[in-house]
Amino acid sequence: MEVVHGVSPGYRQAERQILARWIMSGQSGAVIGLPGCGRSSLLEFLCAQSEPLLDRTSAVTECMVLVPVNLFTLPATDMATFYRVLLRAFYHASRHFSPILRDMAAHLYRENIEAQDPFLPQSALQELLLCFHDNHTRVVLVLNHFDYFLQEATPPMVNTLRGLRDSFKHTLSFIVGMQQEVAYLPDPEALGEMYDLLDRNVCWVGAMGHEDAQGVIAQTLHATADFPTAAEMDMMLRLSGNFPALLQLVAYWWQKISPRPLVSEWSAALLAENNVRRRLTKMWDGLTQEEQFFLSAIAGMQMHSPTEMESVQCLKNVGCGLERQNLLLRLAHKGVCEQTPTGWSIRGDLFLAYVREAGMSSRGRIWLDKETQVINQGLTHITNLTPLERRLLQYFILNPYKPHESETLISYIWEDKSDDMVDNDLQQLIYRLRKKIDGVPPQYIITWKGRPGGYQFYPEGRPK
Repeated sequence: MEVVHGVSPGYRQAERQILARWIMSGQSGAVIGLPGCGRSSLLEFLCAQSEPLLDRTSAVTECMVLVPVNLFTLPATDMATFYRVLLRAFYHASRHFSPILRDMAAHLYRENIEAQDPFLPQSALQELLLCFHDNHTRVVLVLNHFDYFLQEATPPMVNTLRGLRDSFKHTLSFIVGMQQEVAYLPDPEALGEMYDLLDRNVCWVGAMGHEDAQGVIAQTLHATADFPTAAEMDMMLRLSGNFPALLQLVAYWWQKISPRPLVSEWSAALLAENNVRRRLTKMWDGLTQEEQFFLSAIAGMQMHSPTEMESVQCLKNVGCGLERQNLLLRLAHKGVCEQTPTGWSIRGDLFLAYVREAGMSSRGRIWLDKETQVINQGLTHITNLTPLERRLLQYFILNPYKPHESETLISYIWEDKSDDMVDNDLQQLIYRLRKKIDGVPPQYIITWKGRPGGYQFYPEGRPK
């Protein structure tokens, strides 16, 4: 199999076609995948290979450039630095620009490299985008680790990105890389109109195809004289489920281990490796409680456990068929399960073994039976709530995801509250409720750190 620059010729073809459609139509969107899915590698490849990606589309009258922006490690959070970082991104990507735009990007970056007044680099950035517009060249800012950036970003930074998009709608679009959907960002409402931009188009990155997966193994072992046999290669793919990070770890393990155990003993040996378990834990923690609950049931079906088979049967009574199907499709998009001729199964023997161990602690979605008014967590009735705890939890269930200010919650829970009612009363109530429904750290009720602050509720359990 031919491998070029570490990837096969058809590397992530389905995902690249999706992103190409966005780019050609000037749309923004989010590239989402669990830790270790290869999302960063895909975005880096797109930025480095943007010309062949775009040349496959016909009837294009404008030039296009992809500009990767590293917002993961901002040197500072003041606006002058933020604008200079954006200018630097254009400067570093300028080898893909036409000569006029290349010179302009270099000139404006060097002229503002030490500017402390934010007005100066802001004006330079707008001047640069105007130059792109005048030269009929569209720009795609590729913002990987966007979820981490938002944890440190100030409102003016987010407003800047939104404002640039509003001012240059026919010139500028965004592709952001994240581990979770937009709904799980720390403060989704702070995105304003950008929320719709990034929630409308989603490209999932999950398990690889077999050719891509073999390419990862070949690239990982390119410096060794030895190479896996066909049987060993098949076992590597089976154990990893074609998940890139696991593929690399399995290949590194194969390379260093001597003497190599029997192929049938690989799974147990790999599960004893700390780096493998850390990777599996990150994948597991990146799922919601509801997703973990379903995977646990699927694992039970694969191991033919009567108890788990009963749980799978019970799951048919939770939610409507469309909701269940969408959940399973989302898990498939994330690369952790797949539909086979015999039903749904977990991808990769290593992850399957991990789910069997960890899955028993998953709790499932919190939902209200509208007919009986019983509150459930997965398949379990929540019956140990005090009247105030039940009132609060039911309010959360009926108003999920939205940030609720503490004062609003206090007014609702304590209708006859006295003037000396303070936030501490609400904090204690939240604390007691969390002990009954949450794991550690809290996953259903999240402290909202916006202004003036409060709480958010995720009925399916927010990923850690």
